[in-house]
Amino acid sequence: MGFEEMMNTQKVLAAAAILAAAGTTFAQVTPGPFAPDALEDMEGTGGGRTFLTSIFGGDVGVGGDLSFASVDFGDWQDFRAPGGPIQPSSGTIFGTIFGFGSVTFDFTGIGGITGFGFEASAAGVGSDDIEFFDLGGSSIGFFSDGDGYGPGDGSMEPKAWTSTVAIGSVTVTGPETAFDDFRYVQGDVPARILIYTESNGDDNEIAAADNLGLNYDLIRSDTAALNAALASGDYVFAIIHQPANNFAAGFDAELDAFVSGGNRVHFSFWNTDADPAIQSTLGIDSAVDFFAPRPVFNNASHPSWGGTASPVATSGSDPWLDNGDSLTGDEVVSTFDSTSGDGATVVSNDNRTLANGFEYDSMEAGGMVNLLEAQIDWVANAAPPPPPPGSQVIQFQSGNDGHLAAAVSTAGITPDLVLESDFPGLTSALNNPDFGVALVSNPCCFFDGGTPAAFADFIARGNSAHLSFWNMDAEPVLQDAFGVASAVDFFTPRPVFDNAGHPSWGGAASPVNPAIDPSPWNDNGDTMTADAGAEVVGTFDSTSGDGAIIVANGDTTHFNGFDYDSMTDGEIRDLLAAQLGWLGTGGGDCYADFDDDGSLTIFDFLAFQNAFDNGDLAADCDEDGILTLFDFLCFQNAFDAGCE
Repeated sequence: MGFEEMMNTQKVLAAAAILAAAGTTFAQVTPGPFAPDALEDMEGTGGGRTFLTSIFGGDVGVGGDLSFASVDFGDWQDFRAPGGPIQPSSGTIFGTIFGFGSVTFDFTGIGGITGFGFEASAAGVGSDDIEFFDLGGSSIGFFSDGDGYGPGDGSMEPKAWTSTVAIGSVTVTGPETAFDDFRYVQGDVPARILIYTESNGDDNEIAAADNLGLNYDLIRSDTAALNAALASGDYVFAIIHQPANNFAAGFDAELDAFVSGGNRVHFSFWNTDADPAIQSTLGIDSAVDFFAPRPVFNNASHPSWGGTASPVATSGSDPWLDNGDSLTGDEVVSTFDSTSGDGATVVSNDNRTLANGFEYDSMEAGGMVNLLEAQIDWVANAAPPPPPPGSQVIQFQSGNDGHLAAAVSTAGITPDLVLESDFPGLTSALNNPDFGVALVSNPCCFFDGGTPAAFADFIARGNSAHLSFWNMDAEPVLQDAFGVASAVDFFTPRPVFDNAGHPSWGGAASPVNPAIDPSPWNDNGDTMTADAGAEVVGTFDSTSGDGAIIVANGDTTHFNGFDYDSMTDGEIRDLLAAQLGWLGTGGGDCYADFDDDGSLTIFDFLAFQNAFDNGDLAADCDEDGILTLFDFLCFQNAFDAGCE
């Protein structure tokens, strides 16, 4: 496998991670605090692993795929690192999902709620997910915490969400996750949606928002107030219709910061052609004036059209001298005059922005309201485009292992698939071309029969892999795939030393020592030698001892010949986190090596994203003085070009 192939895989992985991070779905539900109307502290629910069918004094039903139990302090354990008993946030009783799966709380009996929260801690490795449904059962928001609620020591963390429409039910999914101090609110909550308009009075955009039942704040013809609202942090979605005047000074920067912050925008401005900064923020490549209203066609069957009839005709009246601009850009989803005409609508920013190149007052009201309703609903709820093949991350662990998950979190990696002892699932994922990185720790068990061949094919496709497996000595296919020439069993945990000053150790301390407690495993791994082209970068017992770690396949694979559960928590976490960040070497000193560690890895993308999110002009890759989506594209190109 060539270096260029490996770098392309990592570039795609990191780019997808950045875009996914920027594209959290708004829907009608957003994270945020509220003053509760009711609190369920679980103290009156019995304890003793009593199975519950309701909470809040019987007002809120509990059901779903799994049972929900009332549990006493000391009777439920957090098996993540560093672990410990689950600690209720108040009193001595909490509730828990009885198994790995889902529980649903039903609020329809009280007419729905507008805010929901709790304190929570996962009890095992895996993601915690929550999905909200309206009174009709339609999904209105989904949120996922990849490494589970709480820090991993049994203590709980607070979570809260508010909604612009009534929540009928909530489904929580997690690894035996525990909950305490449930709370909800009914009635008004902050709007979180802003509408700005200088319409001539037709107010088609307001009619569309009203038809959707949105809870919004309205600003009319006060551009300074618009700037302040965008900067306030109070809003996650802005609907802006400006057919009449220019914006106040500073609007360009506020809009860009709003979009860069992960928020959503539905936009129309008569003078976009005169504002390159707005064009850049909204993914518009060019804008050309026109001066007579034009019909708008559905050119691409894009979902932002919903069921709106095409074309949307003009009204026959023309209250404005300049009616907008024909557009080119990231994705053109409607056109003027015909389905092959000039661009009328551009979608960008990972489906978070939609810009119309026309004002609404000159359009036929019925069709215009229908189109705006469909567009607003789509841009408010649209998920990011699917990541490209080969860009997703597998995290697999078995047995007691929480160390890999802790290292993944420390490294700032968000896995797309987390598997717990699902051996057929691992084989299937390795064979799936959507995945390009596999992070696997298996200290306890045999793999599925197809796993070794699947791993070999996965690596041969140019993907990256990190593996710890107790039984490598018995798996010649895996040995060959990971550059292992020989492997010999050992049965007592051994310290691991940095024998070669290899950069995959990063700043991790050497040695990494066995834990004080006895090992939970009878077979602790293998000593190894390396194939030609592979390298021993860690040794047992001393810097001249038996091989413990092998790097191979152009630095895209690590194999650790020891189990993590037997090692000291902080030491093994730091080593693993460093290893996960060093799956490819670029060399040289160049812009793409953003973390200046001498290698091109996913950490360069994460460092770049952090700088971008913090407004650091070090992330101004295209050197235009502002931070926009084009800086991401510029950085991707620099990373793809590599370092000399």
